[in-house]
Amino acid sequence: MAQLDLTKEEALSMNILTWDDASIGRAVKKLGLDFYQETNGRSALMYSTCAIMLIAEAVKQGAFASVIDVDHSNRPVNPGKWRITLERIGD
Repeated sequence: MAQLDLTKEEALSMNILTWDDASIGRAVKKLGLDFYQETNGRSALMYSTCAIMLIAEAVKQGAFASVIDVDHSNRPVNPGKWRITLERIGD
């Protein structure tokens, strides 16, 4: 499995675009391997990607928590109303 070894500056940086090419390559390889592993019969890739996108948006907005209400009751197939809650719990 790929090993992700970052410099102190890279580890502290919230912006992957400031990392050197080799570190970005290792991060992408590690994330790719992690995403394709199955977790409890669910696609780890789909869940992880969605979570990362939501977290990245919250971080970009400077939020430590976010609540997203989704109502698709007007759709032909009604999945119901959902609440997605994000909360930063550590560094």
